[in-house]
Amino acid sequence: MIKMFKKGEIRVKINFATLAVTLPLQASKVMVQKMTVKMLAFLIIILVMIPFSSCSQRKPRSKIISDKRFLGVIETTGQDNKSFLTFYDKALIKQDTLELPFGSMGSYFDLPKVQDHYLYIVPRGIASIKDLSIVLEVDLSAGKYKTYDMKQPQINSFCVDDDYVYSVNTLNHQSIISQYNKTDEVLNTLEIGKIFIGKIDRYQDKLYAFGFGDDGMGSMQSYLYIIDPIQLTIEMEIDLTEEGQDQLGTISIQNNLYFTNALKYNQNRGEIPSTNLSQLDTKQHSITSISLQSTYPFQILEHQEKLYISHYNLVQGKGNQLSVYDPALKITEIHDFQHHLAQISIHDGHIYITDGEKLYTYIIEADTFRKVKEIDIYTKRHENNHYYISGFFVTP
Repeated sequence: MIKMFKKGEIRVKINFATLAVTLPLQASKVMVQKMTVKMLAFLIIILVMIPFSSCSQRKPRSKIISDKRFLGVIETTGQDNKSFLTFYDKALIKQDTLELPFGSMGSYFDLPKVQDHYLYIVPRGIASIKDLSIVLEVDLSAGKYKTYDMKQPQINSFCVDDDYVYSVNTLNHQSIISQYNKTDEVLNTLEIGKIFIGKIDRYQDKLYAFGFGDDGMGSMQSYLYIIDPIQLTIEMEIDLTEEGQDQLGTISIQNNLYFTNALKYNQNRGEIPSTNLSQLDTKQHSITSISLQSTYPFQILEHQEKLYISHYNLVQGKGNQLSVYDPALKITEIHDFQHHLAQISIHDGHIYITDGEKLYTYIIEADTFRKVKEIDIYTKRHENNHYYISGFFVTP
């Protein structure tokens, strides 16, 4: 008799009396002994093979596939608490899918972030309610997840570092920046009145918060708040009204913080499209305005000492131009694409772009972009519920 126990443990019980009875009665004792030895040898061979076979089958499938996971696409719906991460390898061949029990997960207004093989993203729940107040963390190696409850729904923006998770929301004309300690699970908040904070980011030893509000006389004012990320106290407030508002893209390079301004307030016309890229010297706190050749600057990425700025109107879902700015030469080039640039990502000399349904891959060359692949990433278009792509991410 062979029995399997925990963790592949095998115990064997052989009844020699039974083996002997099953042989013909006239068989000699020698024959019985020979048959018994043969049977025992056969069983030993089987027992030796089973553990090796068992170990191979128990090798975690997620570990095998995770080695091929290069890029993940987020598909979500506001009709149900359900979202999917679909993974692709470097050849953009689909690998596997991870289902998560959260609705309205992610947004182009606040793109997913990856840090140390962990994905961070904000799910907002059912679209008609959007009552979730969490930042979601997904272990991209194991497929497990955990949530950080910021206690504030309708999150506008978030960022993370090794020790904290930060978020901001706005209720009753008051913005609340929340800080969640990953270790002791303590939650602290900072309130900024009469200002809508639409973007926060963490660079070096500072937390940067971008916002705007009415000055009380009918004009809109924009501000940058430089915050101590540990004490959660405002160290400096910088007026950005001349630069613009809706700073949705940021990047820090050495002592410079670059940020885009999608809109600008005009006294007579109200909000108008902006072409402005701003450069903040984080030591002197002086600002340089850089005029681009197209409106609605959105994301900023860095590659080989140049800045790549996408131009995309998030409200209309339109925009197919990309600026390449050389900070050393102060020269800007503009490139047109045959599709929208809802999100861009640069990795290993390639730029990956989605228009919300397809993913495009281009090789970055000296003065142009050479397309090498185009795939359909909208896998849920035929579901009963309406799913949409809320972003993608590249694994480290």
